[in-house]
Amino acid sequence: MAYKTNLQKAVTNTNQALKEGKLDDIHPYEVNGSFIRSFLPPGEIPHVGCDHVFMPANTSLPPHLHQRSKTYLLVTSGRGYGIIGDQHISIKKGDIICIEPQVVHSFSTESESIEFISIQSPPISDENGNVDYVLMLSVE
Repeated sequence: MAYKTNLQKAVTNTNQALKEGKLDDIHPYEVNGSFIRSFLPPGEIPHVGCDHVFMPANTSLPPHLHQRSKTYLLVTSGRGYGIIGDQHISIKKGDIICIEPQVVHSFSTESESIEFISIQSPPISDENGNVDYVLMLSVE
């Protein structure tokens, strides 16, 4: 899966950038036009993962779930929309969103980009390159 390969590359880049003290050098990995920077290397703080997510205008993150990870999102800029389980929500700067494990969720933007910090426990990705990410395929 391209997602896992991109994430593994990002983890390597993140570890190197943090060793050199260059947070600006952390290279994002792309998921469906959105960019994710994992700025807390797997295992750095036990049982915690932390990512910066940037979604440009007119993009979406497809429906997916995390089997084990509970996630908190802190929206730092912009506006967008989310579907958490069966709940449709508008999201904006300052919002905090909690997503329980095994709950399908997706996000989208229209004319404005959005950025948020994602804090997960346990981390979505671990030291071994395993990723707790299940893409939901629609059946029509």
